[in-house]
Amino acid sequence: MSYTLFHATRKPPSVVKSVLKGGKELSGGKKSAGWAPFNGDRGDVLLGNVDSAFLLTYAVGMFFAGRIADAANLRVFLSIGMMGTGIFTVLVGMAYFWNIHSYSYFIIMQVMAGLFQSTGWASGVAGMGKLFTG
Repeated sequence: MSYTLFHATRKPPSVVKSVLKGGKELSGGKKSAGWAPFNGDRGDVLLGNVDSAFLLTYAVGMFFAGRIADAANLRVFLSIGMMGTGIFTVLVGMAYFWNIHSYSYFIIMQVMAGLFQSTGWASGVAGMGKLFTG
């Protein structure tokens, strides 16, 4: 269940990418304006960089999270990972309400989200291992 919730927080960024890029067909034949800095000519590149920042941090973080999960209290480790993942997913969404158009803001939020996301698989496997060992 916990890994399902971790995985669910990866969906919102992929859903809003088309809105951030702009040019999406709206009702009445209008097109969405997008969200700076992603609505420019290099919007696809910038969105790709944001995704890459998340995935790179997630991949590297998995190595360290596995070691930490083996030594840590799994309930605390999993709880911190889930809370951090939720917080940084919300902070990405709050950019709309706070009118944040900073590329570095989105990079930092996705790096932090990737770091906390990396705790999910490690703690899930460690927890299952403890469940099935004698």
